[in-house]
Amino acid sequence: MCFPRRGKKSFHLRVDVVTHELLAAKRPIAERFTSHDLRRTAATNLSRLGTPRVVMDAILNHKDNTVGAIYDRHDYHREKAAALDTWARYLTGIVTGQSAPKVVALRA
Repeated sequence: MCFPRRGKKSFHLRVDVVTHELLAAKRPIAERFTSHDLRRTAATNLSRLGTPRVVMDAILNHKDNTVGAIYDRHDYHREKAAALDTWARYLTGIVTGQSAPKVVALRA
């Protein structure tokens, strides 16, 4: 686990805990970085990797109040698992250097 909760046996990790731990790391990017940036990165790349928006929204636990969603009771478990497997393979490729994306220098 990247950011284990201190003093709690629960494995639930709150968004503010991730942000706090990133800031505690005292890395320059952490000053402007929030845990929502992780969600945005995942969502953007899930789309780029071909994940349909309805599946991506289900992964992000977004509430859909459209008429279509009222009638659609499918849980999308298989689709979410497939999308997250694709995302895991993509991240593994980056970490292992097998399929690293183009790196763009950011200005401070």
